[in-house]
Amino acid sequence: MRQFYDHLLRSNDAEKQLRYLAIFNRRPLPKIDSEIIALLDSPETKVRRATVIALSITASPIIREIAIKLLNREEDELREYAFALLINNYKEGDNSKIELALTRFTEKKHLHCAGISLKEIAENSKDTALAPALLFLVVNGPDPFCREDFLEILLKWQKCPEAILYEAQWDFYKRVLPFYCIFSAKSNQPSA
Repeated sequence: MRQFYDHLLRSNDAEKQLRYLAIFNRRPLPKIDSEIIALLDSPETKVRRATVIALSITASPIIREIAIKLLNREEDELREYAFALLINNYKEGDNSKIELALTRFTEKKHLHCAGISLKEIAENSKDTALAPALLFLVVNGPDPFCREDFLEILLKWQKCPEAILYEAQWDFYKRVLPFYCIFSAKSNQPSA
């Protein structure tokens, strides 16, 4: 792997860079250095995105630091990348930065991609402090299938507000109705 990594860093050709980066789609990079990080500023969108994918597989304090910086950037694309970089680099306390970054997206496509990464972050970390961010995506996310996934995580964590669950029984009927029925039965039982 080290040999491919070295070839990647020596290449200036975008097509070759993409092929080398594809090798690291499912395995961690052998090391993180300034040359690989510089590819995040490539003029080629495909190279930037492939670099994010490669970096997102790797857990590293350097990658986490980059992600936190990108969360504060104005450009939607860079903020979206920050979410992907946090998939394996999220730490407790990052939730407030994530919540703020979600509210700043102007383009739905970037919010959607950030949401997909947030789902992975939530599943990996199981940090229920992410519930407000997931709730934001249930209400504001552009994709109904993803909103359903966010709602399902909130239900597993028992962090779904009753009003959202009540409304969801019509929006996500097949997957949510069993949860709604259980919730309704519990809330209609007399207190002991």
